[in-house]
Amino acid sequence: MTSEGSYSSASRRRNIPGTRTTRKRATAVIFAFAVCGWESLFVSHAEAKGVTETCGGGFGVRKVQRLGRDGLEILVHGERAPMTARVNERECATMRAANASASVCIVLSDVESARRAMKLVMTLSEKGGRDHVQVWASTLPPRLICDKTNNERETLRALETFIAAGASGGTSEVAVRQILDVFTIGDREHEEGDDVKFFVLDGMDRAVTHNSPGELIDPPRSGSVDVIELSSNAAEEIDRRRNELYRIKCCAGVGRLRFLLEINSDACTVRSPNMDVSRHLRRSSHRCVAKALEYPYADDITLEFSQSERETFETYRSFYKGSYEEMLSSKREFPLSLRFDAGPRMKATARFRGVSSFRDCKRRKSLAVELHGGSVRLMPGSLSDKFLLISLCIDDRYVKTHLVLSMARKLGLFPHQFRYVRLRVHTRGTREFEHLGLYLLMDDPRASLERQHNSLSIVVRRRSDPDRRTSDPDAVPDVKTFGDGRSEVAEIAARVKYERVVLASELCDSDACYDDLNELMDVDLYLRFIALMTLVQNGDYVDELFLYSSNDLTHRFKIHAWDPDDSFETCHHGGIDAIGSFDWLYCSEGAIDRVLLRSNDMVVRYLEQFNYVVRNGITELELREIVDYQEREIRRLLVNDVDARGLEELRKMQPSIDTASEAIDSIVGSLRYYENLVNFRRRALLRDRDVYAVWDPASSTEWTKLNSTCIPIDVQARSYSKVDQEILLRLNHTGSFALNVSFDPTVVFENSTYIATQEEFVLEAWSLSVETPSCIEGVVSDGFIVISSVCDNQVTGSVIYSVHHRFYHSFANINSPRSMTVQTMRGCGVSI
Repeated sequence: MTSEGSYSSASRRRNIPGTRTTRKRATAVIFAFAVCGWESLFVSHAEAKGVTETCGGGFGVRKVQRLGRDGLEILVHGERAPMTARVNERECATMRAANASASVCIVLSDVESARRAMKLVMTLSEKGGRDHVQVWASTLPPRLICDKTNNERETLRALETFIAAGASGGTSEVAVRQILDVFTIGDREHEEGDDVKFFVLDGMDRAVTHNSPGELIDPPRSGSVDVIELSSNAAEEIDRRRNELYRIKCCAGVGRLRFLLEINSDACTVRSPNMDVSRHLRRSSHRCVAKALEYPYADDITLEFSQSERETFETYRSFYKGSYEEMLSSKREFPLSLRFDAGPRMKATARFRGVSSFRDCKRRKSLAVELHGGSVRLMPGSLSDKFLLISLCIDDRYVKTHLVLSMARKLGLFPHQFRYVRLRVHTRGTREFEHLGLYLLMDDPRASLERQHNSLSIVVRRRSDPDRRTSDPDAVPDVKTFGDGRSEVAEIAARVKYERVVLASELCDSDACYDDLNELMDVDLYLRFIALMTLVQNGDYVDELFLYSSNDLTHRFKIHAWDPDDSFETCHHGGIDAIGSFDWLYCSEGAIDRVLLRSNDMVVRYLEQFNYVVRNGITELELREIVDYQEREIRRLLVNDVDARGLEELRKMQPSIDTASEAIDSIVGSLRYYENLVNFRRRALLRDRDVYAVWDPASSTEWTKLNSTCIPIDVQARSYSKVDQEILLRLNHTGSFALNVSFDPTVVFENSTYIATQEEFVLEAWSLSVETPSCIEGVVSDGFIVISSVCDNQVTGSVIYSVHHRFYHSFANINSPRSMTVQTMRGCGVSI
C-alpha cells in the first residue's frame, strides 16, 4: 500500500432505507469526524465494516466481477506484477490492466481548489479523455458543481462558473462523507462501472487503512476508491496508480459468499461478486480459457408466452396502418417471459413502440421491455432492467442506424449502449419458434441517462418544430423529470426551460447569440450534431434529438442524437420546411437552427464544428474500423438460414434470398455502399468554399500565379482527407484560347506510388464566384490538362477548373504548384 489510502464499499444501491446497522455506522462515522479528524474518518469507516484492501505482498483488491456463470475477473493494484494467482486453488491468468477506465470525483473547498481542479481536468483530457469526472463543493448539504461526464469542456465550464461566483465550498466533514457515499456506496453501475475510482480532496490528510491479510475483503460489488490530494501532481498520481493495475482472470464458479484468492503464495478471503447480474445466463459447456475469458453477452433473445399471453401479443402486433385509437390500444403493456440464449426464464412486461412499427412493420415491430426482479448485464457498460429491441424494419438492410449511431458515439453524441442480437418468439408447450432475425438491442435512453448521472433532472425529446405553433400534438416536446421534481408542475417548468433555448435563438443579437445560447445548452455539441446529420444526409432529424440536464451548477442542456433511420434519404415533405439551401446544412428545420440565418458568428462556429466532424472527428480510417466491426457482428450472428428467412423486409426487396450467406452478402454490400457514400460526401463537403474558407482561410484565398502565358492563370493545391488531393486552376481570359497545362500524374495508393492513366482523373469546372462560361471545355490527357474555348464568338470571364483522381488519391509530386508549366496553344496571337 502507498501512504495515500483506499476506501472500499459494498452497498449496491444509491438510496438504501436506513436500518439499525447503518444508523449505528453513521453515528460512528460522525463521531470519528469530531474526535479524530480526517485520517480517522476513513480508517474508522473502513474498520467499522471490517474492511481490508491488502492481499499478500501489498496487492490491493480494486474490483471483482463475474464473467458469466463460470468466470471471474479481479482487478488488483500493486507496485509489482502478480507472478501467480489462484482462486479456490484454480490457476488464473494475470495481465496488466491496459486502458483501465477511471471515475474521478473532485471535492472543492474554495476558488483556489477549483483552479487546481481545472488543471487536473485538462491534464486528464490530454492523456486520453476517457475518464468520467464529477465535481462537488463540500458545503452542507453538498453542492454538485458538475455531474458525471467525460466532456472536458462541460467540466471546465462548470468550474469557471464556480470561480466566477467567488463561491466557497467550505470544509464540512459531514459533506465529504456524504459525497464519498454517493461516489462509492451509491454506485449504481456495480460491475459495469469504471475499473477504478479516485476521490480527489483539497487539503485533506491522507488516509491509511492497515489490516492483516486473511480478513474478509469487501469490495467488491461497487469497487474501491483511492483517496488522493488535490495537488499539482494529482494527475501523475492517478496515472501511476492506473499503471499499477493488473487483471486476474479465472475459470472458477465462486458461489454467492466468498472465495479464496492467492497472489504470489499469499492468501486472503474476498467476498463474491453479485450473482444476480448474470442470473439470465446459462452455465457454459465450452472449455474455459482464462486468458481469453470475456463476459458472454447473450446473442439470442426469446420472447416466451403462455397461450393466452401469445394471443394478447398477436392481437397487439396485428395492428397495421389502422386508426389512432387502435394504435393506442396496441401500445398497451403485455406480460411475457424472456430467455437470453439458453438461460433461465425471466418474467417481464413489454409494449410495442415507435411510429414506424405501426406504420411500416407488419410483424417485426420494435419493443420496449422491462424485466422483473432487478437488472442484468446485457451489453458492455450497461446494467439495466429496461431496454429496447429495435426491429430496423424501415432501415435499409438493417445497417444505417447501427452505422450512424456508432459515428455519433465516436463524436460524443450518443451515450447509450447498443448491439445486434437475434430475436425469436415461442409459445410454451409448443416446439415451433418464430425467427425474426436481426434486432438492435439498445439501452432505454431515459433509464440509461438516469443511471449515468448523479442528479439527472430533465430529459426532453424534441418533436416537430415546424408544427410547434399549431395545435398538432406531435409538435409538443416530450418532457420527463427525475428525482424530487417528478410532478406536473415540474414538467411544465422543464418545458419552459426548453422554450427559453428556442426564444434565445430567435431574439439574440448576432454577435451575442453564441454566448446567450451557450448559457442554456452545449452549443458546440449541438452544432456538431447538425454537422453529422448533414454528413449522413439525414432527411428527418428535427424530432430525433434528446436534450437533458442535471441539477448541477450550470443546469445546461446536453444533447444526443436519436433514431437516425432516415439517414441517406431526401428531405421529408420535399424539404418544404428546411431553413436554407446550403450544401453544409441538410434538411435542417429546427427552431434553434434558425439562428444560423441571423448570426454570421454562429455560421462560422458551425462551420468550425463541421470541419472537425468531417476532417478529424471521424476519419476514413476510423469509419473503416466502425464498419469492419459492424460487419463482423453481422457475420457472427447470421449463421442460420432460419434467421435469414425471418428478415421479411430484406426478402421483400430480394425474394431470392433464402440462406444466411445470401442475406449477409446483401446486408454487408449495403453497409459498404454507405461507407463509400460517406467518404465521397465527405470530400464533396470539404470542397465547399465556405467550409474550406473556415478551415484554412489563407489557402482558400491565396493563389500562386503560373508564368509563361499571356492568359493569367492561378493555381492552388488543396488537401481534404489526405494531402494534395486536388489541383485548382483559375483563369481570367478574353477571347478565343487554348492552353496546355502540364502536371505530374503520379499518385499515392496504399503507401506506394504509380502513374495514373488519364481515365483515372476527373476534370470539372468549379467556379467559386461566377457561373462557368458554357463555351469553355477541359480534358485531361497524359500528363496534360487542356482547356480551350469552343465557341465561334469570343468569350470573356473567369473560371476555375479542378483536376483530381477519381478516388481522390494524393498527387505524389505536387509539392509546389510552381512545378507546373503552361503552353499557349491558341490566343494572344498564338495559333496552331
